[in-house]
Amino acid sequence: MINVKKGTAHSLQQSDLRGKAKAAEAVVAGMLCNINTSGEVIKGVTSQGVADLLGFAINDQTAGDVIESGKIALYALDGNSVIETDQAAADITTSNYPVGTRLAGSTTTGLVKAWESGDRVVGYVEGIRELPTSASTSQAYLDLAGASVTTTKTIQKKVKLLAIKLAV
Repeated sequence: MINVKKGTAHSLQQSDLRGKAKAAEAVVAGMLCNINTSGEVIKGVTSQGVADLLGFAINDQTAGDVIESGKIALYALDGNSVIETDQAAADITTSNYPVGTRLAGSTTTGLVKAWESGDRVVGYVEGIRELPTSASTSQAYLDLAGASVTTTKTIQKKVKLLAIKLAV
């Protein structure tokens, strides 16, 4: 999931960067991705100092816009905006991500993580918050006649989001 807390929210058509959806890459909104030399969006970042086309995916690879257009949009590191994502390498807690922590991205998974020596800084932790979301759950039981019955309910859950002040 990705949410723009401060800055300009973009649609697929208005995005900073767009690349071809690479088959079986399984990009999820909020992951850090880059565009390879073939023009395809792939998960992960390259090493520090490499000038590449890097940003946060604004759509899941399975979203209708992406399927129809064959492209995935990225929200570029602009040095000004604050985005929120649930795509983190560790549990989103204040002990794992204290305010002000430098963040980097995994080179393969696209998940944000605490910065380590040699990593490219993609932003800084601005805070953590929880937003309500919904999820479906199924429950199977036997009715009075002994027949198996399955019911599906929509329940409200909370998702933790890591707010990131984007670097350049």
